[in-house]
Amino acid sequence: MINVDLCTWLYSKIFGRCVGRDMYGNCYYESRYNFVVRRGHKKRWVIYSQNLLHMNEATMMSNEWFNWLSYRSNVLPHHIDRKLLDWEAYSSPNMTGTVKRNAASKMMGRSGNASGSVSCGYTKWYDISSV
Repeated sequence: MINVDLCTWLYSKIFGRCVGRDMYGNCYYESRYNFVVRRGHKKRWVIYSQNLLHMNEATMMSNEWFNWLSYRSNVLPHHIDRKLLDWEAYSSPNMTGTVKRNAASKMMGRSGNASGSVSCGYTKWYDISSV
């Protein structure tokens, strides 16, 4: 547990129990005691993996764990034997502010300019009647 706030780490060790880890190394906790209750359920939280590629990146969480964390499912994801469908893909990190930020625009036939904005052949409309 490198770079985890000491209070969060201590709280997780005393009041929580680690119920599993995902493919990204995130550790998921559930409250150990019944007196910590949220909407009729035990409290749940995650401590994100602290690797160099994804520092506290919330987009690096599988859908199954997100459903468990937000109380949409009470079954732990590592107990589910589920295969990805043809159209499904693993989650990818948020690329905002990185070199790969315009990958979606390039796939759509757009190109980025030097200022970082994306040009798509749009010309601004001017109201002639107000001139």
